[in-house]
Amino acid sequence: MLAPNGFLQNFLGLVPALRPGTLALPAADAAVSYVDARDVAEVAAAVLATDGHEGAVHEVTGPESLTHHEIARQLGGALGRDVTCRAGTPEQARAALLGSGVPEWQADGLVELYGLYATGAASAVTDTVPRLLGRPARSLATFLTDHTALLPSGPDTAQENR
Repeated sequence: MLAPNGFLQNFLGLVPALRPGTLALPAADAAVSYVDARDVAEVAAAVLATDGHEGAVHEVTGPESLTHHEIARQLGGALGRDVTCRAGTPEQARAALLGSGVPEWQADGLVELYGLYATGAASAVTDTVPRLLGRPARSLATFLTDHTALLPSGPDTAQENR
């Protein structure tokens, strides 16, 4: 069984919510070891192609545990403008997500997920990716570099995308 942490790819879906320059999450101070879904796919392939994984639970994480403040700074760097993280209540986060066009089902799921993150339950970093793939897990910085074409950039991004 694979048990991945939150996916870095989810931040691509939050880009519209970053237009005002704020990542508003109810778990801003919580550290999470987000993982790139590509690493999860490669781990799955390795597990399926090799013996010795029967009954095993592989917790798949990224290479580092970052707070959402740190993530906001890196997202801002990739977008070419300042992005800060603001802790809010679950209700405020839900309203902000809905206001940026995130569907209701997704906003509810994200708020529930961030409630779990706020407890610190997703902060551990495992060695699953390097142990099974022979290389480090992809970092947030690598992920953002790999997906630059999907990220609007520049200080006027907020105005251009409205």
